[in-house]
Amino acid sequence: MKTLLSQSSTQTAARWLTLPNLGGSKSDSGKSVTVDSAGNTYITGVTGSIDFPTVNAVQPTYGGGGVDAFVTKINPGGNAFIYSTYLGGSAVDGGENIAVDSAGNAYVTGSTASSDFPIVNAIQHTYGGAFVTEINAVGSALVYSTYLGGSGAGNGYGVAVYSTGSAYVTGDTGSKNFPTTPAAFQRSAKGKYDAFFAKIAQQTFVSFSPTKFMFSLQVIGTISAAKNVTLTNNGSGTLTINKIYIAGLNPGDFAETNTCGAALASGASCTISVTFTPTADGSKTAAVAISDSDTASPQAIALSGTGTVVSFSKSRLSFGSQQVGTTSAPQNVTLTNVGSTQLNFTGISITGADPGDYSQTNTCGTSIAAYASCTITVTFTPAATGSRTATLSITDSGGGSPQKVGLTGTGS
Repeated sequence: MKTLLSQSSTQTAARWLTLPNLGGSKSDSGKSVTVDSAGNTYITGVTGSIDFPTVNAVQPTYGGGGVDAFVTKINPGGNAFIYSTYLGGSAVDGGENIAVDSAGNAYVTGSTASSDFPIVNAIQHTYGGAFVTEINAVGSALVYSTYLGGSGAGNGYGVAVYSTGSAYVTGDTGSKNFPTTPAAFQRSAKGKYDAFFAKIAQQTFVSFSPTKFMFSLQVIGTISAAKNVTLTNNGSGTLTINKIYIAGLNPGDFAETNTCGAALASGASCTISVTFTPTADGSKTAAVAISDSDTASPQAIALSGTGTVVSFSKSRLSFGSQQVGTTSAPQNVTLTNVGSTQLNFTGISITGADPGDYSQTNTCGTSIAAYASCTITVTFTPAATGSRTATLSITDSGGGSPQKVGLTGTGS
């Protein structure tokens, strides 16, 4: 069947241009169409035809599996293919949406069930239910082609391209392990199928060292030592910095200061300092996000830490030199529940390399009240000469369990 395209005219009557047939001997379906500033038409969809028309194709042969995606570019007159290609692997694949940039490069998204979908310069090489592919203006090569998704089904339904060449993709996913970035406002699935939104940049000139922070166990309401990250502008031009902020699941538990200012010259670096002040017990995650003029903006540095209501008067007990077989004077460590609810204990024990050289007694029982304290008393009886180490380990409901106090001594 011929397809007719209506074009506006300065005349009162409409002009009609006849486009070429598009399809083979089996079922074919166009899903999305767009036009560039020169009047070229770009189409994507699904085809089950082994004789679908291919011209200047990056994939001239049918992948199999029932249906493949296709991508076709037609000249402004509507009388010739600039290129027409299959896009798929050995299972079911389909193109759902297409966009084009100012240079005539086509961006396609859709779904794939193929473990051998054509992948080039990918950000995700392993299977994901959706795909995103960029084809150059003449159709001679894939600029990049990548999976996008987790281990379950998914589909890319919409794609748009910014002037910098960054692709913005939306769709749905049935994967609990869909890849998310540290600054994502929702990093876990809520239902059987969730929507997703992703930005894909072809390159970035911003680098970080390190790329993530993991803070040590921290008592709630107390501020950790700062951790520093170096941000470097590896580009040839000045990097404009719009905003540096804390994002993610628990932004209120982290804080940042920086030396970056509003701009960073080519080759220059600045420092971002991050602290962790947990507001409640348990695992906390967030990200330092940087909004800037780089195409991959916003960049993000993953942050994690654990808050606890268990506070110790000492983090280590050192017994010094003690004659083998004799018992040292006792040393005490005070454990305080800084939380507003009861703290429950399931075990207080000696663990580590030489647990038999140390013993403990305590006044903690099975629980202590909010803001209450108890005492753990430890003695050292070395069984052999030399360095003897162990750990006082407390298992409880206070977050970050088991908490630990280091034990050291020397047998003589």
